[in-house]
Amino acid sequence: RRMLAVINRNPEDEGAFRYMTIGAGVVALGIALSFLVMLVAANWTVHRPLQRLVNRLTGELARDIERRRRAEVKAVAARLEAERLLTFRDNLLSASSSIGIVATDAEGKIQIFNPAAQKLLGYSEAETRGRMSLEDLQRDTLRPPRRGVTLRPVMQPAEAEDYLVDKLGREHLVAISRGPILDGAGKHAGTLVTFIDVTEQRRLEAELQLNELQLIQSAKMASLGEMATGVAHELNQPLNNIGLLSSRMVRLIPQLPEDQQRFFRERLDRIEGQVQRASKIIDHLRAFGRRSATTVEAVVLARPVELVSEMLGEQLRHHGVELRVELPEDLPPVSADEGQLEQVLVNLFV
Repeated sequence: RRMLAVINRNPEDEGAFRYMTIGAGVVALGIALSFLVMLVAANWTVHRPLQRLVNRLTGELARDIERRRRAEVKAVAARLEAERLLTFRDNLLSASSSIGIVATDAEGKIQIFNPAAQKLLGYSEAETRGRMSLEDLQRDTLRPPRRGVTLRPVMQPAEAEDYLVDKLGREHLVAISRGPILDGAGKHAGTLVTFIDVTEQRRLEAELQLNELQLIQSAKMASLGEMATGVAHELNQPLNNIGLLSSRMVRLIPQLPEDQQRFFRERLDRIEGQVQRASKIIDHLRAFGRRSATTVEAVVLARPVELVSEMLGEQLRHHGVELRVELPEDLPPVSADEGQLEQVLVNLFV
């Protein structure tokens, strides 16, 4: 079915419709222009400042991120450098096998006690670090030794040297250096002590000095042997002449009166006895001077003792020294060089 509606329109209604259409268009255009103006105004008053604020915040955030990144890079580099220095310090302290290093803080408590110090003094790091003060360590190491031979009678400390006793009571001669530790502001932050064991070095020096003295003494003994040979040769002729003269005088004694014979015989017998004694000493000097090569053989100890006693006994008596020799008769022979035994006895007498 179809419906047909017929609307009656007047000319006035058509004009009103056009008017309303134009009005609506103008209002819509006004609204659009107002909205546009509002957008432009909002852009100038809100959006752009907000955009600038956002840009500024974004820039500050980016710069802060960059600063943080650089700070982290520096922190990582500083940590690596600190680890490198710490490793180097540990390697240095551990590598110093002959130099003992002890360091304290400002209160005097030991904070560093390297392996060389532990080896020399016998204390462990656990016993000293943070527990023992430098004064405690000095008090323990300056006590009298309990083991081994004391070094004081044979080794005199030089400047900056002193005796230390380790935990086991053994004595060492060490060269010590001590100085303060200062912080960045120049204030006292602790004490550093380093020391080196020079006992073996001084022992070698003493042995070298002893060897030099022995060489000098050997040279003196060689010179003494040469001089003894020369003196024996020079004295032998006068003694022979004295012996000959005394023998002639003995043969002339019977021609003297009886009351004088006894007197001269006693004097001449004494002269002959002294000549024989001097001749024996000269023979000993010759033998002493000729012995240079070492010859090991069976030696009766009484022989070198008698020789040296006769050579030096009179000189000792002149110096007020009483010489008394006591040798058992049943001493067995020894395997030695007789000349060296005589030199030993001469050294002891001198």
